[in-house]
Amino acid sequence: MPTEETKNDRKSIDLEIGSRIRATREVLGVSQQSLAAALGVTYQQIHKYEQGINRVSAATLVRVCQSLKVSPIEILGAYFPHERPSADRTDWLQEKLLAAERKLAGVRRALRDE
Repeated sequence: MPTEETKNDRKSIDLEIGSRIRATREVLGVSQQSLAAALGVTYQQIHKYEQGINRVSAATLVRVCQSLKVSPIEILGAYFPHERPSADRTDWLQEKLLAAERKLAGVRRALRDE
């Protein structure tokens, strides 16, 4: 029977995985609706996964990764520090993150100038 400690640990893992799915989806510019359609679920279900409200099954995680075209290690990497995505994939994600940061900086400048 799970102890309170293992329940809390499981919840933190669910939150972390959901957070990583959300961050990856946002960096790639994929909406909750698009991901939901690819998985055959509602966007509310995606929201629940991302908030850690509902646990992501292994099968769903595989389908999420296939839909986002990322390796599961990119979502689970914090739990497997000895595994790393390929250098090409890491470079590609870094480029996406930098582009997103540039866009955000532009939006901030525009709001400040108003």
